[in-house]
Amino acid sequence: MLSSDSIENIIIDNVVNFNTINGIGITSSNNNSVMNNIADSNSGSGISLSSVFDNLIKNNTANLNRKNGISLSSALNNTIMNNTVNQNTGSGVSLIFPAITGSRITPQISMAKMEFCYLLIALKT
Repeated sequence: MLSSDSIENIIIDNVVNFNTINGIGITSSNNNSVMNNIADSNSGSGISLSSVFDNLIKNNTANLNRKNGISLSSALNNTIMNNTVNQNTGSGVSLIFPAITGSRITPQISMAKMEFCYLLIALKT
């Protein structure tokens, strides 16, 4: 887990499966790249970002997680592209407001269900 005072990290080519929390977690850390990772079968989300901005989440696989494949909360100006998110209990990609502000989201790959992944946008109350 990356947390505050940790910026401009590159998380690449990791396999993070069967964790009791999220596979990859980033909190209060900005300008990171999360690329080419496998985050499957975790008790939380495969990849979770909270209170972050200007991150790149690209070419990852996040399948069979008990929460979401990829989850962003209070995350601004992020790019999420070309990730595979299949058969997660929650959404393939979940954005909790204001995560969508300034974020660029391209179609994700969801081959197991042969459909575009679910995108959940919820207002935080």
